[in-house]
Amino acid sequence: MKDNVKYLNYYTVSMNMLFCIPIIIPYYADYIGLSFQDFLIAEAVFAALIVILEVPSGWLSDVWKRKNVLILAVVIYIIGSILLILANDLTDAIIAQATFGIAVSLFSGTNSAFLYDTLLAQKRENQFSKLEGKRMGLGLYSLAFACILGGFMYEVHPTLPFYAELFVLIPAIYFAYKMVEPPRVKSAVTVHPLKDMRDTMIYALHGNKEIAFIILFAAILFNGTKLIMWSQQPYYMALEIPEFYFGILFAVGALLGGFSSQMAHRLETHISNIRMLFIIFLCAIAVCMLSGFLMNWVGIALLMLGGSCLFGLANPRVDNAINMRVGSERRATILSTKNLLVQLLFIPSSLILGYFVSHHSIGVGLYSIIGWLMLGGLCIALWEVMKARTTKQP
Repeated sequence: MKDNVKYLNYYTVSMNMLFCIPIIIPYYADYIGLSFQDFLIAEAVFAALIVILEVPSGWLSDVWKRKNVLILAVVIYIIGSILLILANDLTDAIIAQATFGIAVSLFSGTNSAFLYDTLLAQKRENQFSKLEGKRMGLGLYSLAFACILGGFMYEVHPTLPFYAELFVLIPAIYFAYKMVEPPRVKSAVTVHPLKDMRDTMIYALHGNKEIAFIILFAAILFNGTKLIMWSQQPYYMALEIPEFYFGILFAVGALLGGFSSQMAHRLETHISNIRMLFIIFLCAIAVCMLSGFLMNWVGIALLMLGGSCLFGLANPRVDNAINMRVGSERRATILSTKNLLVQLLFIPSSLILGYFVSHHSIGVGLYSIIGWLMLGGLCIALWEVMKARTTKQP
């Protein structure tokens, strides 16, 4: 297992070489003939597939070899890229995004669980936050590199970034194959799989109140950072920035996110996990408010920070907080529950964002993100108050 961390990092780099990310919205508009609202409809389907499959895939990872799940994710992602290259209308785009949703649900949670189980077997679990931050940082650095090239490739031909993705995804299969499955407690298949998944979700969202709070709060926060990320391209288009620069701008944001992810563990001794999440939550609101009001290069810089940097700071802290509170027999399923809730919130919020951007402006769309964050924060606060009152009752 000594090379597991290395191969998992290689796998992460390969899977994050997404050359199409900075130009995906222009691709939908110029090549397929779809609007930003159409793009978010397809993204909502992507999120819906993750909602449906996130926990089942996490359960599969808990009872099967995690490396096999990671290999399967690559194969399905390659199929999704091919389908998007061949897409001619919204239906084709939705099918492609649904395929991506299946792939993402497979490796989402599995990669973090694999890393923690490896470190646990080596009695190095206290290094998880640092190494998970490094892994995420490497993923964002590779995304930044791919984004720069993706902008150039798009100028040559709109489909070239997708063909480049196919080329770099194939090595990820080899990297996953080279991993050695760490010893762990596997879920005993003594009950129906759906009941096993249901029991784990109930444990995560009700049985352990600390885990429930972390998962719910992180879901609201990460939904906000995801909406901010997808707001960047229509923001650039509103400012009439040439598509040639999209990749460079997105790359800068990814680099900031990678750096913040790697540095996140250094703050652990100074700021608690919960307090850090509250600070990041308030920063996300401030980013949307200021960038929507300014509509200039300062707004672009703020969106870069809000989309990648805040996520990079928060995600390793969230995963570490969850990992410290659960065993390996449930780890991937519970991490998948967190990711499921992010996608579940993204479905209605993305459709509303798409409506406001398409029928009003990107500024109004950013204010709608503030509304979602504040509504989610209010719901969490009310939930905490009700929980406290229930606890005090005899």
